[in-house]
Amino acid sequence: MKKSNDIGFFVVIVGQKCSLRCKDCCNFAPFAPPENMSYNVNDLTRQLRAVTEVFSIRKLLISGGEPFIYPHLDKIIKSCLDNDKIAKINIATNGIQFPTVDLELLRNEKLEIRLSSYPIVEQRASELNDFLTMNGIKTYFHKFASKISLWHKLGGVDCEASDRNPSEIFEKCDKNICYTLDDGKIAYCSRAINASYVQKFTPNERDYITVDDKDFADKFKKYIQEPKYMEACRYCYGYDIPTFVEPAVQIK
Repeated sequence: MKKSNDIGFFVVIVGQKCSLRCKDCCNFAPFAPPENMSYNVNDLTRQLRAVTEVFSIRKLLISGGEPFIYPHLDKIIKSCLDNDKIAKINIATNGIQFPTVDLELLRNEKLEIRLSSYPIVEQRASELNDFLTMNGIKTYFHKFASKISLWHKLGGVDCEASDRNPSEIFEKCDKNICYTLDDGKIAYCSRAINASYVQKFTPNERDYITVDDKDFADKFKKYIQEPKYMEACRYCYGYDIPTFVEPAVQIK
């Protein structure tokens, strides 16, 4: 049970629009509904403020989709940099898109760029890394949960509900406290919210909390203090099964 007043890691999804169409995307970005492609920046900044009024965040990951194609990324970054309840900020990019935001924002000592190590964009990502480094921006390459630059095979759009105990899948998952804000809702992992739209299952009431609920703070504290499996766990193979796939294989 969590008793401290901070969260170690928190993800905010700015939208599911991406410059790649990866068939094994664990967050189902290529299959997301149109209304989830790009979220309203004012809603996002308000929701993040509401989160940090309840808990401080040691590391915030700005993710997508692809954040560097989100049209209001500068406003998100500035809001997070100005928030003293957020200690560190990472931006997750697939390495294709060079940033169009003010580079001075990205030079902030509080911020670091997380580049993906995909074979299909290796040269481009290397060029982006060189560009960022030359401009005094901190970067690192991310090798994903497998630690070997491969993706876990978690189950796609047509994945059937598993016969496994969902509590077991949840408890053995190393992403079960990857608290993620997506479409105004917070879930235990970055996959869960979009999964319900794409895999066409009905989530349980306990699966997520909605930031704009009037009793959000109390619900958020309870959600973190009493973690339970989500319906999305039934439609996920889990991280404890060592099945890997090549990352970023594109939909033909």
